[in-house]
Order: sequence, then structure tokens, then C-alpha cells
Amino acid sequence: MNRLSFVCLVLLPLVTLARENAVLLVERGSLDSGVMSSVLRTVTSEVSRTWTIAAAEGIEELPMNDGDCSVGGARETLSKVVGVLKGAINKFYVETDIEGATAQLETGIAPFLEHPCLLGRLSQERPDVLSAWVLLVRLYLSDGKPEKAAALARRLAMSFARSEVSAVDVPPEVARFLEGIRADVESVQGLLTVSALPREAVSGLVLDGRTFPGGGPWEVMVPAGLHDLTVFQESGAAVTRRVTVGDKPLAVEFDLVLAGGIEPGPEGGLYLAGTGRDSVEVASRVAEVTGRTVLLVQETGVGVSVSAVSRNRLVRRDMMRVVLTDKGHDVTVARDAPFVRRPNWPWPYVSGGLGASLLVAGAVLNIKANDDAEAISAGENRVVRHRALKDAAIACYAVGGGGLAAAVTLFFLRPGPETRFLVIPSADGLRAALFF
Repeated sequence: MNRLSFVCLVLLPLVTLARENAVLLVERGSLDSGVMSSVLRTVTSEVSRTWTIAAAEGIEELPMNDGDCSVGGARETLSKVVGVLKGAINKFYVETDIEGATAQLETGIAPFLEHPCLLGRLSQERPDVLSAWVLLVRLYLSDGKPEKAAALARRLAMSFARSEVSAVDVPPEVARFLEGIRADVESVQGLLTVSALPREAVSGLVLDGRTFPGGGPWEVMVPAGLHDLTVFQESGAAVTRRVTVGDKPLAVEFDLVLAGGIEPGPEGGLYLAGTGRDSVEVASRVAEVTGRTVLLVQETGVGVSVSAVSRNRLVRRDMMRVVLTDKGHDVTVARDAPFVRRPNWPWPYVSGGLGASLLVAGAVLNIKANDDAEAISAGENRVVRHRALKDAAIACYAVGGGGLAAAVTLFFLRPGPETRFLVIPSADGLRAALFF
């Protein structure tokens, strides 16, 4: 066995397990949002050793109903925004108020940057919005703000086709700038395939502001990076999610049934939307789609119960409970509650870490001793040092091996689980008792 393989053999078992990612799914009940937020903060804190709670809105794989881009929500927003942009163009060309026009253009274009799907609801107004967008790029360039101009031009290149830009009035210097940015944006591309189920409910796809009609699936070459995808439904609803595309093909599927069963909730979690839905089934689907454990929070009449639903559809019911009472600090807790938690007992890990360190030290000393052995063979007088290093290496191996053996023994002999209660303040003078 050579030295490298020996060191790898020693270090291979030293693996640190990361915490799992999880998302909160809350079943609506009678608790108001303030109390529920307090309970969820406690749950998040208490499970932090096992799970990292992810904000649902930041999960790319999760499709969400987008009220801003539904037919009703978009109509109200666009009626205001298009008027603002037309006023900005008039302010620039008629009133020659450059500062006022710039500020008004920024206000009018901001909703499209935040919700690109709004561009998919435009019809005759789309060229007007593009003209305003080009004008703002031009004003940034003339005002000595190339960074802002480039950022806006990148979004323009993703939202409008080259043919659309050539159809509006663009000054030559601005056209060259836009074309240079577009070439940079499109220098690395990947194939994106998008589908949505059920297909008969779909009326079209909006990708970064560009519209693709029909029920799909759609195959599009897109620049590498983050993209906004929105599926329009025949009912007028819209479902949005984000994806990150590289230089390799990516397939994305929209689960419209799942999107209809969830909505943004408190503390970065999700609410179970509607009534009559099987909460465990929805939680299982969220876990499957996102690859994260779902902590399902359900009211019990005296508080809430938390169940864990894993991505392989395993369910741990009543993993945790929070009991609420209006008796101040006099908290009532069920005596037959089977919720337990192991106390902190670090000695298995201390012993294991010490044993592993000594094994590594032994490996280093053994390597040094072998180097001295080679020097002795070359005629140098290092016999005493060689023997000392060999003895030290053997000692480190012996003690290190004993430490690892002790770690395994202590792990199995550690104290058993114990019930633990926690009292926290809550909204409206309530108190929450949590035990598991």
C-alpha cells in the first residue's frame, strides 16, 4: 500500500452529513396569521438541527399561481403601466424633460422586469412598450450610465426578438449597442423543453416575456442563465416558475394541478389552497417535485400537529405538536404524548474526532519515518530518529484506533431520549408548549 492510498483510507470514513432541506405546508384553520406565524417560527427553530427550512418562493422546481399575470390582475396593471410609458415618451419628445422622462420610464418598465409574464398579456401595446424600453437604454447611455444600459439591454434581448426591435425606431448607435449585448447574451445557449399537464388546460407559454401559443410541449434554444416561465391557462389563470439553464438540454414540466393546490403562506411556507384536498397527497407531491421534505402543519383544535413527508412519500405523522392555551404560563401538555428528543451528548463525536486526528498524525509520522529510512540507506546516520518516528507512529495508530472504537461504543451507550417542553410567548397573550 503506498502512502497516498493509506492516507485516503484513513480519511475516507470522515464524512460530514449536511442537514436536509425542507419546506413548510400549512393547512388553513381557525388560527389567525399572527398566532400561526409565531408557531411556525418555533417549529423552524426546533427542527433546525435536522432540516434547513427553504423559502417556497425561492424554490425553482415549484410552480405557483401568479395572480399578477392572470387575466384580471394583468389587465389592471397594464392599464396603468402603458399610460405611464406613453406619458414618459411624450415628456421626452414634447416637453424635453429628460430627468422626468427617465424617472417615469423606470417606473413604467419596473413591473415588466419583476413580472416578465406581463409582456405576454400585451397585444397592440407591445411595440409601444418596446419603444419606451429602447428610449430608456438610450437615456442611460447618454447620461454616462453604461452599466444600467447594459443590464436593461440584456433583459430586452431576452424579452423581445430581433425582428421586433428592428420594427421600431432605434437610433443607429443604440442599435449597435443592443446588437452587441444580444450577441453576448446568446453566445452560450441550451435547449429548453417545456410541457404542462393537463395539456387541455393550457393556452400558451411566456418565456422571459416572449409568447409561444398552443398547449405544448415547446422546445426553445435559450441563453444560459435564469429564466422566468409562465403557463397561461384557458381559465385565465397563470402559473409561474423559474429555471436555470446551462449549455445542456433541460426538460421542465408544469404540474398545474399541484399549482392549484398551493399558495404562498406565512414565514416563507405554503398554504394548502381550497378545501377538500388530501393534504398528505399534496405534501407528497410537493416533496416529490422539489426533492425536499415537507413539514405538514395541521390544526388539532388545541394547537397544531407537524408531520414530515419525505420525497420518497414516507410520512412521519405527529412528529411534533404545539399546544396553545389562554392561561398565560400555565401550559397544559398531554401526558401520553410520545414525542421525544435525545439530549446533547458530545462524547462519541469528541472521541471519534480525536481518534481520527491521531490516525492522521500516525500516517504523517510513518511517512517521515520512511523518508528517514531512505536517508539511512543512503549512508546518513539517522537510525535513532527513524526509530523514534516509527514508535510515535505506532503509538498514534494504537491510541487513534482505540479512540474510534470508543466512539462507536459511546454512540450506542449514549443516554436514551427524553421528553422536553418549551414555553414561548405568542400573539394575543397566548403561550405555546412544544414537545417532541
